[in-house]
Amino acid sequence: MVTSASKKFRVLIVEDSTFMRKVLETIFNADDQLQVVGHAKDGREAVAMSESLKPDVITMDINMPHMDGLQATAQIMTTNPKPIVVVSSESKEGAASTLKALELGAIEFVAKPSSGIDLDMQSVKEELLRKVRMAAKVRVVRTASRLASTLQGTNAKPHQAPAPPAKRAAPAAQRDQKFPVVVLAASTGGGLHQPVRRTTGGVHEYPRKGSRGQRVARTRDAVHLPGRTASACHRVGPN
Repeated sequence: MVTSASKKFRVLIVEDSTFMRKVLETIFNADDQLQVVGHAKDGREAVAMSESLKPDVITMDINMPHMDGLQATAQIMTTNPKPIVVVSSESKEGAASTLKALELGAIEFVAKPSSGIDLDMQSVKEELLRKVRMAAKVRVVRTASRLASTLQGTNAKPHQAPAPPAKRAAPAAQRDQKFPVVVLAASTGGGLHQPVRRTTGGVHEYPRKGSRGQRVARTRDAVHLPGRTASACHRVGPN
């Protein structure tokens, strides 16, 4: 743990206002656990100085030229992660920029006073010091690089409509399926003397007995036999 008798937490201030950089430096250097080691006036400088100075914690403004605080946060958290506390007039609880900064990996946020009579930030001094000291003790990890790409637009791709689903081909079993047909025919040449012979997908045949004359003569009788008809055709298959 860092104490006043040993090493202090190294602070990098990222702020485009010269006046505000001076205010923050005065607040941090007056604390026995913090020491300002550098100032960056935009996001690009913040990324470079984060790598070269290796601070323990970074205070980050949002609105800055060249590269804003969100882009800088995304870049730092994907290449050289450091604890970041957002200090901005936009960093109010529930604000879109605050939520995005936290999503990108920022540890905490402090809103700059909006009143012109509190430019030295005395109303938020204790909150600022507490959150910066706390953030400096946090071990951070890399965040998803896709977030940085989204903000910087380096890997932006045009929106592509989803491809229509491919038509499903009918299963082979259905394409090749055959429906058997059963043909029933009455014979006047006598009763049925053997079972119907079945051929797969073909015709069921009844054996014929007797002469043509006998079949013709007994046609009327065959029609009235139980369970028989003079002629019929029945298709077997799915409904």
